[in-house]
Amino acid sequence: MISSTFELVPLRTPEGLILYLKHLESPWLIRIVPVRDPDQPRLWCLRMEACAGASLTAKTARVDPFYTALAMTREQMTETLAAIRLSVGTWLLEQPQGDLRRWLGRITRMPIPGDFAPPEPPARVSRHTSPPPVPLAEGTPELLRKMR
Repeated sequence: MISSTFELVPLRTPEGLILYLKHLESPWLIRIVPVRDPDQPRLWCLRMEACAGASLTAKTARVDPFYTALAMTREQMTETLAAIRLSVGTWLLEQPQGDLRRWLGRITRMPIPGDFAPPEPPARVSRHTSPPPVPLAEGTPELLRKMR
């Protein structure tokens, strides 16, 4: 069953209202992004994107995103995101998520292309290294001698 094979990915740095679901049986991550409903711009929906990593800079799959939970008010959107955080499996089992479950099933069976790797984490800089020396402008030694 597709609903029990996803878990919420904890982020070191939260990205606003964006959530990530990790499929436990494949390398796919699903990014959940609250966006304006394409058919009713004053309302909200959730856009599901298959991606390579839990990062806004991660590549997304060459697959159309899936829109679910259409025509929500801001309050309904916050409640829906809270329900997903509380229990991804329970939320996916709800009747209105049938099309989403089918989309997720199709995505998670797809192989990840070779060029579709998670982004490399940024290089860590040690706090104990001294900064590089600042180059002196021309004539600086002469100015220093005059100041003495």
